Amino acid sequence: MSFTGLWVVMPVPAAEVDKLAPVLRPLIEAQASSGSGQGVLERWLRGGSEAVDVLELHDSTAPYLLDDHLDLLYEVWGAYESAAPFLKASCRKGYPAVGLAHALGPERFGALPG
Repeated sequence: MSFTGLWVVMPVPAAEVDKLAPVLRPLIEAQASSGSGQGVLERWLRGGSEAVDVLELHDSTAPYLLDDHLDLLYEVWGAYESAAPFLKASCRKGYPAVGLAHALGPERFGALPG
């Protein structure tokens, strides 16, 4: 089975992020503190790919985390897509967060907001 992952990195006003935070922050925090994924990102950021099993990293970047709130993300995207340049990337049959992390490396990936 495959799925398509889509990354959109774009500047959004802080007030817009603050509006989404009450809905999205609890989901992100719950995933970050889940038993199986806890500490995976931190270990990878400290030690690179040899510090963590790639399957652990896959599990900690659950692509379904925000599925119930995609409408909110698409609203923000639509409201600000013409405001400034942004990056769009898609991938199939894989976990986009893991691919992005691998491409950027621990230091640059760790500097991303959110």
